[in-house]
Amino acid sequence: MDWPQWQLTADLVGLIFNWGLLGILCLQTYGYVEQSALEPVRHRAAVYILFLFELVQSILLAVEVIQVVVAVPYVDLFWFSVYIVSPITCAATQCFYAKRIIELSRRHVWSGFIVTFSAGQLIAGIIAGISLTLEQWRRPGPPFALMVFIWLVLSIAADLIIVVSMSMMLSKARWTSYSQSAGIATRLTTIIVETGSLMGS
Repeated sequence: MDWPQWQLTADLVGLIFNWGLLGILCLQTYGYVEQSALEPVRHRAAVYILFLFELVQSILLAVEVIQVVVAVPYVDLFWFSVYIVSPITCAATQCFYAKRIIELSRRHVWSGFIVTFSAGQLIAGIIAGISLTLEQWRRPGPPFALMVFIWLVLSIAADLIIVVSMSMMLSKARWTSYSQSAGIATRLTTIIVETGSLMGS
């Protein structure tokens, strides 16, 4: 399949951005590993599995773009690396944050919205991948552009709710705690806003 020059350029820019985010994820994962001795085994296993998912996705994308650039035959796994892996890892991360929000606030409203949007983006993302595959096979399927739009909107909505809810809870904790704890809460708020912004990206 011959790709137009503009699409190849966009894919290369996206690939560079993807690997930049992977580098940030590597730093965050390393920091977690260094501080996770007391974490439950299931939490550590979940972090390692999600990291491997993201690593495999980045490698698949890089291999596909390189194969297109050098013009060699390749197996098209774009539908899998983008529209299957991304919604799964995103949903797992969002549901983990939803669980943390329940533990911190003892309220289920924020988490209910997060889980609902997360499930919606997971379903829409997978349907988009199926639709893309059907289009390549010249078979009718769900509207691809609509599914992608729903997937991205719901994913961004869940990420924004995570950032806002966690920031609000930690800000309240900062004003009701001692100065040392307040400093920790401030740093946690900064990390959550940064991580939520990266998730939205």
